[in-house]
Amino acid sequence: MDRVAALTNQERSELFELTSSKMNLPGAAVEKDFWVCWVLKQLFGSTELSPQLLFKGGTSLSKCYGLIERFSEDIDLILDWEKLTDEDPYEIRSNTKQDLFNKDMKALAEGYVKDTLLPLLQSELGQICNASIHPDRAGSITIDFPGSFESDYIKPSIELEIGPMSAMIPHSDVRIKPYCADVAPQLFSEPTTQVRAIDAKKTFWDKVTILHVEAHRPEDKQQQARYSRHYYDLYQMINSEIRNEAMNDIDLLKTTFEFKKKFYPQGWANYKAAVAGEIKLTPAAYLSAILERDYAQMEEMIFGDYPRFTDIMQTISQFESELIEAVRKS
Repeated sequence: MDRVAALTNQERSELFELTSSKMNLPGAAVEKDFWVCWVLKQLFGSTELSPQLLFKGGTSLSKCYGLIERFSEDIDLILDWEKLTDEDPYEIRSNTKQDLFNKDMKALAEGYVKDTLLPLLQSELGQICNASIHPDRAGSITIDFPGSFESDYIKPSIELEIGPMSAMIPHSDVRIKPYCADVAPQLFSEPTTQVRAIDAKKTFWDKVTILHVEAHRPEDKQQQARYSRHYYDLYQMINSEIRNEAMNDIDLLKTTFEFKKKFYPQGWANYKAAVAGEIKLTPAAYLSAILERDYAQMEEMIFGDYPRFTDIMQTISQFESELIEAVRKS
């Protein structure tokens, strides 16, 4: 991959255009996919960065496990919290002390990302890409890559969302490669790279907890943009073999809800009810309309089949009933 990253902008553009034509994919998506893979190579190929990071989220579902047909967008990373504190994060605390701990960890992580991770990462990126702290999110890093294509939805930058407040197990070592390596393998001396990624069944339950929170979101609390991707991701996983693997580990779901309750408390999220089996995944009518509009804008990011929004919601609703029964029986 380093060989392709070192090509001229024109040479890379020709490679991405060829891949776009051969695979019938948007050029901007092919280009971003390459840079996502290359950045992951720099992260997990570094002896200093790799031991303290884990790859998670929707992009891992696509690149590591092939469970979704959604283009790589941003990179979610877990930062080992042992880099930040000697305290036991799982210690039982009062609500007030837990809130203080969560805020302290957030501040420590933001400082660590800025003062330690950012310089290390920029050193790995060299002169090819530029890394900077996101202007609105102190714990995130924005990487600007040399883009050759214009797109309303796909930006020539990658956001690294880095946080310590995530469980680091279960995880596995997985190999990934960019789409253009399949089209022009002769240009790659190293077409794949190894990353440490959270197991897919854990991400399955992470998506379930996200949808449960959104289903309880009050109308006066605005949802973040591009959230329809979580519904698409869960829909795809429900229709895959990972569904059974996850359903055979209901304890992992309960642990995930308990983790969210401790480290991401929301009074209206109703985590306690979820652990007891009162799980809700289908959004309120007002939110469903917002999600449907967002999903229509996301079409450019989905390759392969583009499921109808109504089909996604129907599948999730049916799964919700199945999941409630399984949790109550566990």
